[in-house]
This record gives sequence, structure tokens and C-alpha cells, in this order.
Amino acid sequence: MQTHQEKVRAEVARRGLVSLMNEARWRELREGVLAGLAFPPPFQRKDVLAAEPEPAGFEEDIPYWGDWSDGILPFYSIEWIRVRARPLHQRSFLLMPEALNVETDFRELLVRHRIPWQESAGSIWIYGYSADTASRFQVRNR
Repeated sequence: MQTHQEKVRAEVARRGLVSLMNEARWRELREGVLAGLAFPPPFQRKDVLAAEPEPAGFEEDIPYWGDWSDGILPFYSIEWIRVRARPLHQRSFLLMPEALNVETDFRELLVRHRIPWQESAGSIWIYGYSADTASRFQVRNR
């Protein structure tokens, strides 16, 4: 009987995916988010073995923080995560929610740890695996 990790490896090989992140980089990212940001930004996670990402709806600003302690584990099965570093904060029932923002700090964290990322549609994408090994996943140096 195959372990979960063996199933992930087999699917990565079957789909011809290339690893862009490793355990150490994922750990550095998680620790940097938990220790260095004002709040942990919400993320959508797509696992190698999953047909759809979780949570399903992630197009607008999100009214909750991300679970960077346990919800990001196990690292080895992350195909990609999509981070929205602007969760909504409901100040009261009478006032409109305000968007908190750690986008700049999050980008700086990615650059500092040399984590490849791309930005699209108001989200920051970090790929654990990709079939595309072209230049769109560059580590940005500032």
C-alpha cells in the first residue's frame, strides 16, 4: 500500500511536474509569515492529488486570516498556493469592512528567502510544482 507521499511522487512523475520549492523553503516561508507579518494572510491551496483548490471561492478579498501553522501542511503535496494579502476586517456591524494589507511585507519576505513567485489578478502565487519551467517563475531581486 502506497503512502500519501508516494502517491504524490507518482502523480508528480505522471504529470511531468518539476519541483520549484523544497521543504526548507516552505518552512522558511511559514516561519516568516508567522513571525514577521502583522497577520497571516489567507491562502488558497491546490494539492497535487486534489482536483480543485481549497477553499473554492477566492476571487475577492477574504474575511479571515490564513492557517499558516497547520493548514499549510504537508508541504510536499502543495502544487500551488494563492495568497491574498488583504483580508477584510469587520470593525463593527454598522461600518463597511476595511481591507488590511501586508502585501509589501509579504513580497519582501518572498524576496528575502528567494522564493519564486508571480503576481496575477490581485493574488500572489507560489508554486510547489509546475509543468512550466520557463522564466515566469523567477525569484525577484530588488
